[in-house]
Amino acid sequence: MTLSPLDKALLMFLREDTWATVVNVQLALKQKSIQATHQYLKRAEAKGLIASSNIAASFGRPQKLVGITELGHAYAWELDECPTNRRVFNSSKISPAMFAHENDLQKLRISAIQNNWKDWRNAKHLGTRLQATKYPDAIACSPANITYCIEVEREIKSSKRLRTIFASHLSMRKKGHWEKILYLCPSSEIAKRLARKASTLSYLTWEGRRISLRNEHLIHFIFADYGYFKSIY
Repeated sequence: MTLSPLDKALLMFLREDTWATVVNVQLALKQKSIQATHQYLKRAEAKGLIASSNIAASFGRPQKLVGITELGHAYAWELDECPTNRRVFNSSKISPAMFAHENDLQKLRISAIQNNWKDWRNAKHLGTRLQATKYPDAIACSPANITYCIEVEREIKSSKRLRTIFASHLSMRKKGHWEKILYLCPSSEIAKRLARKASTLSYLTWEGRRISLRNEHLIHFIFADYGYFKSIY
């Protein structure tokens, strides 16, 4: 099969995220219109590279998703690349809550890449989980070559959960996995409220122990809204 440059770009995008909305495909492939994106995706689906399905969303109309197939995976890596085992698209495994979170994360990935961030890796591709370790939603490298762990925080978690997650991220930072811990929220208000809550935590919980949370720990955290990648560089 001969792939067009657009086919290759689509498969490279979907090999990381498995599925996407038509709007996100338009953004990722920099298509001029949603109509042109629909027309292209019909051709890609006819080739067997992708499949499509409608799923229920938490609110509003059902969402049309397109996802990579087994055939698409076979062409998603160049011959000089080393392919890895990745999931194929299965709409039955996507819940409304999962869709909302993953869709936001995907939009942020697109924004980051288009603003010169690189080496983005989603949590599901980070390998075997370490004991007592909570992987972030993603890891990426900034234009200044600083590695960030990235969390999408649509709703503010309980203090108990935050104590464990913060401790895990700080532990992995100490081991050299990343330098900054970035929390991204749908609005600046949520980001500010999360930052305020973080500042009130007097201790973290790690491997059954209480650890004091001090300013020397908090300086490694950034709390921002979804426009962060566009505004910072």
